[in-house]
Amino acid sequence: LSDSISTMFIAAYDTSGFRIWLHTYLTDDNEEILGVQISKSPNGNLYALGNTYDSLFKSHLYLIQSDLSGNPTWNSNDSGLNVISTFPKKFVIDQNEQIYCLANAQLNGSNNIDIILICYDQNGSVLWYHSINGPLDDDDFDHDINIDNSGNILISGYIQDTVPTNNCLIEKYDPMGN
Repeated sequence: LSDSISTMFIAAYDTSGFRIWLHTYLTDDNEEILGVQISKSPNGNLYALGNTYDSLFKSHLYLIQSDLSGNPTWNSNDSGLNVISTFPKKFVIDQNEQIYCLANAQLNGSNNIDIILICYDQNGSVLWYHSINGPLDDDDFDHDINIDNSGNILISGYIQDTVPTNNCLIEKYDPMGN
């Protein structure tokens, strides 16, 4: 690898601080991935969220599942969604191993940034996604995502609904995206 490439990595350390293993990740096209978050699922898989840039320098979400030794089992991205670019923020995993990613996105045909929530199944396929655009059709931004005790997905952020005021957004979805 070139020294000029930034690469997402996952490393495991023992309780004494000694590295057990280290894996670096590139896209299928050998593009760099900038890491955002890592988490372990209830079933013991590791998930890493990052973003990569295409040839037009547009950011795209990139999600990797690996085993507990860091060996990748699959990767997925925002391909096929109605987006020009995405800026991943955070993800959560439910008990059924569904992954919910929260991001900001520029949708096709739009000049503004919206909030997007994407649900992936345990094999990395997109089950559903929602975009959230405030009433002014202006830039809206995500903040956080969580799952409540009933398995509902809660997201927060802010939307612009009056000039120049931003209002808090809190939305709740069931696991099917309703």
